[in-house]
Amino acid sequence: LGLLLALSLFAVLYWGLATSSGARWLVHQARLWAPDFSVARVEGALLGRLVLQGVDYRNATDRLHLDRLVLELNPAALRHGVLHIRALELFGPQYASTDDSPVDWSSLKPPLDVLIERLRVSDASLKPAGSAAPLRVNRLDAALALTREGLDIRRIAWELPEFTGELSGHAGLQGDRPVQFKT
Repeated sequence: LGLLLALSLFAVLYWGLATSSGARWLVHQARLWAPDFSVARVEGALLGRLVLQGVDYRNATDRLHLDRLVLELNPAALRHGVLHIRALELFGPQYASTDDSPVDWSSLKPPLDVLIERLRVSDASLKPAGSAAPLRVNRLDAALALTREGLDIRRIAWELPEFTGELSGHAGLQGDRPVQFKT
């Protein structure tokens, strides 16, 4: 009986993570738990290449829309306490906020390390509270890690309508210093 229960649990887990119908079911569950969140179309699987189209999130102060989100994970890295994202591609993100309170980034300490091997953002529009016009980003490519020690930007390249740039290296804060950004 124990073996049958274990096999059944494995089959359900595999279905949820490795099949397209399981991915659609997981997105549907997320919408039930977060009614401000919606997705028009789901393709692929969480353990392979997951594509979400028409992603929207709206609450009282923030609005986010993504034409398309593509996610590729390396699930084997979870054994080592790392969420390894091979690729995260965001197409057409539009973000607007009416909340002008500062964001306290010092409290951002993930429960496990996050490694993003390739982040690509295309055709973005960001409009923080109080800004007259949105910031336009034609393209942003980055490789980064968010650990309990902080954010490690290994490489970042950007193309805005006004200028382009590329940086690589490491920068971080020593100790437990509070950092606040006003958006």
